[in-house]
Amino acid sequence: MSYYTANGTRLTKSTQGFKMLQLIILKNGCTKYECVTEALGKVGSKQKLRGYYSCYFRGLVDSDVLEYNARTKKYRCTSHGATVFLDASARG
Repeated sequence: MSYYTANGTRLTKSTQGFKMLQLIILKNGCTKYECVTEALGKVGSKQKLRGYYSCYFRGLVDSDVLEYNARTKKYRCTSHGATVFLDASARG
């Protein structure tokens, strides 16, 4: 089962999407800001990075890879997302 990134490439260990998904799994859920700053190394306040990767996260939610909790503002990996993550891990 493959998941394709926003630019049409497959999710692999070297992609930014994989790094964010890995962080979400390791932390058992995290905010988009945490993903952008910790996994991708972007620097800036929440306000400056607002909207960064919003479409990508929306795509992950729509594809049932992530689920969003509006109360805590955190994304969590679904069982489908775990399968996608393991597949990308095995592919390299």
